[in-house]
Amino acid sequence: MTLYEEFHSAKLLEKPLLGAHRGNSSEYPENTIPAFESAIDLGCDLLECDIHVTRDGQLVVLHDDDLSRTTNSTGLVTDKTWAELSELDAGSWKGPQFEGVKIPLLSDVIALARNRKVYLAIEVKNKDGRMVAELEKLVKEIYSYTMEHNVAIVSSDIAVLNRIRDIDPMLLTGLIYVGNPAGVQQILKSSRIDIFSPHFGLVTKELVDALHIVGIRVSTWPVDDLVALAWSKNAKVDAIFTNRPRYIRP
Repeated sequence: MTLYEEFHSAKLLEKPLLGAHRGNSSEYPENTIPAFESAIDLGCDLLECDIHVTRDGQLVVLHDDDLSRTTNSTGLVTDKTWAELSELDAGSWKGPQFEGVKIPLLSDVIALARNRKVYLAIEVKNKDGRMVAELEKLVKEIYSYTMEHNVAIVSSDIAVLNRIRDIDPMLLTGLIYVGNPAGVQQILKSSRIDIFSPHFGLVTKELVDALHIVGIRVSTWPVDDLVALAWSKNAKVDAIFTNRPRYIRP
């Protein structure tokens, strides 16, 4: 099935898809191949990853625009070449047993998702605006792995999502929403999205029902405890994203 069909099935069965936020990030270094492999082994339907672009135009998987939190280096991703980033340790910050774990290229994660038959949510970070110019490259990379029906491109930046729709209106797009609940309807009217992804505390069954009527699916985050899980399931969301996939089972 395609990702869109999986969302439809989740709605009919009232059993949300299980997404791994940055992989199994509670147990492994986030946004690394071991974290993604663990999430797959635990039965996750979706992997979520974050991307930035390097100085020489490579798409890499990392959450922060700065390297200091999750690597043994400092500075901005956009100031480094892929050759420089590929030498860094992206695991030791999580524990000595992860020493030597590397930052992956987006192509590595797409290939893993394809080979292991899971879906992928790619979050586009666009703090300095540079990623907008790289979106055609992102789309080409997705198609090069024939993953166009199994990927959603998500962002908190509406300009990114609208640009993706201009490039290829068939790709699924999702808005990560961190604003005021009162602004939801206006945001949705002004954007072209398939998935609405707010903090779990913002969703209600009424909101989900209203979005379903216009064909928009709903995913929530961070669903890391039983209260958040119950709240999300009661609202009938289509997917949940967790940092703790070993313990959160929809």
